[in-house]
Amino acid sequence: MENVRGVVDPKDHLYFYRAFDYGAVFYARRHIRPLDDGFGEPPTADRRSYLLLWQSEWEKLSSAQKSRLQHLLTSNGTGPKGGDPLVFALVKPSLPNPPGNPASAPPPSIGPDSPTPPFTGGQKG
Repeated sequence: MENVRGVVDPKDHLYFYRAFDYGAVFYARRHIRPLDDGFGEPPTADRRSYLLLWQSEWEKLSSAQKSRLQHLLTSNGTGPKGGDPLVFALVKPSLPNPPGNPASAPPPSIGPDSPTPPFTGGQKG
């Protein structure tokens, strides 16, 4: 969750898609709204939208749904109950944005060289 907190600006939208994890909420230090359908508020020029979903839910998404998302990372941990890893994804803008628009810029890099420890996720709730 440290990596997620480092990427998601406080003004950005962060959602659980067909998932919930108390550990993720705790480490995010913010409200994470659950969604059963759709990908929440669309990104705007000054606000991105991100999803946290179980890997099994990611694998169930259609090609069209996956084309609306950019997979950013998958958690290393599966939680104490051995549930799915969490997937962290960026919701892409519906329409192309002009150059210089923050919603069209790639999110900050996440990887092994990131200054924060890897996202360890939590248990499936």
